[in-house]
Amino acid sequence: SLKFSIKESISCLNGRDDVFKVICAVASFSFFGASLLVLLPVIVDQGLKGGAKEFALASSCIGIGAIIGAGLLALRKSIKNKTNHLFFAILLLSISLLGIAFIKKFFLFLIFCLLIGVAFTNFIPIANSFLQENVELEIRGRIMSFFTMAFLGIYPFGTLFVGILAVYVPYFVLIPVYIFILSFLGFFLLFKNKQKIELGNVANL
Repeated sequence: SLKFSIKESISCLNGRDDVFKVICAVASFSFFGASLLVLLPVIVDQGLKGGAKEFALASSCIGIGAIIGAGLLALRKSIKNKTNHLFFAILLLSISLLGIAFIKKFFLFLIFCLLIGVAFTNFIPIANSFLQENVELEIRGRIMSFFTMAFLGIYPFGTLFVGILAVYVPYFVLIPVYIFILSFLGFFLLFKNKQKIELGNVANL
């Protein structure tokens, strides 16, 4: 039954604090970080006094930054402590979002947009890799469904909530509050998790 399947899926997380924390970190990244990008048109309009061209350039820079981030990951041989890497990706996203919230120079604004893209591709693929490496094959599909729900499933609710708040709270107030919550959760979910994962472990079995 559906109820039994849900209970069985949740039971897969019992005793797996590291996996549970990474999934929670993905959810917080989506809700308190990625969702803020829905404010990008508002920031371009109100903060930079720009229009469609400036918004298009900003969006393109985020995409270019994602490509750069993916390229940097591809050049690395291994990431021994993935949880710390995820935390630093959250810090990079936090700094970049604060940058676009307060920077008035368009060139610097685009630099921060690039860094947002880099942060994304240094978080989501590494979180995916961590989860797949640290669960048994039999439950990997269920754990990855939690990962997908935490990222793609939470995101629409995050953007909806940000959109509602933005009606009443200025973006330059809302973004720092969200960033504080994101960084706080990232620290306790990831940075204090000292379990180290080496990519070479599988080869040595």
